[in-house]
Amino acid sequence: MILLITYDLHKPDRDYADVTATIKEAGTYLHLEESVWLVETSDDPAVWRDRLKNTASEATYFVVRLRQNWAGWQLGKGVAGWLKNDRDW
Repeated sequence: MILLITYDLHKPDRDYADVTATIKEAGTYLHLEESVWLVETSDDPAVWRDRLKNTASEATYFVVRLRQNWAGWQLGKGVAGWLKNDRDW
């Protein structure tokens, strides 16, 4: 499945390195926007929420399963191609 992960760190230094490293552990991921990622995983959203809050607890996280029916604008060929690949939706 594909999960959409978005976050906002509330620490003054806003160091995203640990959060980014945790997301990249998924193996198959796409950095969509500054604080928006897509990951291909078999773990459900609650598992990722817990994984992220254990990485950086002073943040807001939203994790949701992305379904095949999506729309975007000016995403770029790489992003659209990643989403259009034969995926386990």
